[in-house]
Amino acid sequence: MGTHLKGADYAEYLDIPVESNEKDWNGFKPRSSTGMQLMHAKAAEANMKQ
Repeated sequence: MGTHLKGADYAEYLDIPVESNEKDWNGFKPRSSTGMQLMHAKAAEANMKQ
């Protein structure tokens, strides 16, 4: 959101491996992201009635 609203560059925080055991994630203290996974889900369809 900060990327779009503020024009800030947060790319380094968004470029992370799927498994946190491969490398510490940016923005987390060392070893605090151990065991975490990045999962993506499809967006839900909007249910708009007119």
